[in-house]
Amino acid sequence: AGPMDPEELVQVADRGPLRRSLAFMEQSPLLQVVQRKLCSAHFDDVSGSTEQLASFGLRNLRVLWFDLRRSTSTLKKRSRPEGEEVPSTRLSLLLKHLKLQLSSEWDAELATFPYLNLAGSAQVTVRSL
Repeated sequence: AGPMDPEELVQVADRGPLRRSLAFMEQSPLLQVVQRKLCSAHFDDVSGSTEQLASFGLRNLRVLWFDLRRSTSTLKKRSRPEGEEVPSTRLSLLLKHLKLQLSSEWDAELATFPYLNLAGSAQVTVRSL
């Protein structure tokens, strides 16, 4: 799939390989807005349990930075689950070469002896997704 209207095509003046420039690497105003909104967003706490844990939770999940400059995205239509009667469209957004850094606090309680309560914090850097 590509541009449907010929006016949407980008004209290339010179023949040969495409050259990268600083203008190519700079974030557009739209990407800057997306990055600021995502980095300032508040995410709800996540909690649950397993056989080994009586409880666990992620608290204060924060996006420290988010880089879309070399990222590519594809929007794919997903099939409707069987038995779903209400007509709906399900879409998945696939991102490649996304870079981001997350920070969170966590806590957990073991379900077996020695019944420890653990807590800590973590910082995760995703270099490609």
